[in-house]
Amino acid sequence: MVDIEYLKHIKLVSVPLGQKLMATFFLGLNYNIFAKVDIRIENVERIPRGENVIFAMNHTDRFNYWPFQYKMWQMKDLPWTTVWVKGKYYRNALLAKGLDLCNLIPVPSMGYLIEEFYKKKTNRRIDKKAYRAIKDMVDGKPEVGEVLREARDV
Repeated sequence: MVDIEYLKHIKLVSVPLGQKLMATFFLGLNYNIFAKVDIRIENVERIPRGENVIFAMNHTDRFNYWPFQYKMWQMKDLPWTTVWVKGKYYRNALLAKGLDLCNLIPVPSMGYLIEEFYKKKTNRRIDKKAYRAIKDMVDGKPEVGEVLREARDV
């Protein structure tokens, strides 16, 4: 589970092994041989060298920062990146280790925390009705009595 202790032990590195492996063995093959993708970064000369930079990306899927990271890696003089990803991807310990090796930072959402704490307390996954009742209560939507009545029905 992604909690404060997990976040305290994240170790970011300047040259992440996971990103190098991903770029070499997966992205390079995919973008250069199989799909022949032409990746372009507009105004690349405006990216500062030798300083920390935040790139804010609007994305529609979970992996579209990889072309950006790959292109920066290809150009050699641009920095490695660190990306924030959903905490739910860290539920699988093996995947979590791989994401850690790629210099990724898990961000536990409210929904993730509700699901994980419920599972920890009850030893079962939360169903949609219980999730909605708890989420609404956290959001301050219904009265507490109403939430308790709904929870009894779960």
